[in-house]
Amino acid sequence: MKSIIRISALAAALAIGGATAVTAQQTTGQTQSGAAAKPAKPEPVQGQDPADLKMTKDVQAAIAADKTLSVDAKKVAVITAQGMVTLTGSVKTIAERQALENVVIKVAGANKVTDKVKIKSKK
Repeated sequence: MKSIIRISALAAALAIGGATAVTAQQTTGQTQSGAAAKPAKPEPVQGQDPADLKMTKDVQAAIAADKTLSVDAKKVAVITAQGMVTLTGSVKTIAERQALENVVIKVAGANKVTDKVKIKSKK
């Protein structure tokens, strides 16, 4: 009987200690090692405002119409939220990434584009 009580007490102590560590990390933003915890950046979600939906369609149409862009560039995701256009995906070269961004800037405006397009690594 005493061993069951000791095990229960030990389990409770471990549970409280673990909860304290999680709470400390959430409160201070640091892990137990003292390193700063990196907050996860949420991926943008398509806005449902009619202006956001129209901007996404206009940008996608401009990308599709540009004959100089590759198939990879035309597969890049376009997300508009609160008037800001975010591009995600990958292309083969930096030049293509820049060409894609230029097409989008012509439609959305220079201060309205966040380019998260990555360059594919050569294998």
